[in-house]
Amino acid sequence: QSGCQLFTGNTATMSMGLFEGKVTKRQLVWSWAVSYIGNIIGCGLLAFVASYTGLLTGGLPLWRSRQWWRSAVPPSGRRS
Repeated sequence: QSGCQLFTGNTATMSMGLFEGKVTKRQLVWSWAVSYIGNIIGCGLLAFVASYTGLLTGGLPLWRSRQWWRSAVPPSGRRS
């Protein structure tokens, strides 16, 4: 085991530990908070890497595109 868990698996595991009296509520909340924050950071890093490498733009990295700013800034006459 690598020590990394998704929030959903951690929720089930720690809930059972609480019901069986093996962990306290404080330990449960701490575990959930660390797992949730870790998952958010992991999602952000994966999105950055996918964008940086061009995985989401058909092979051309976004930073190498001459019109990279157009994906971030909508045209002035159009509302989203």
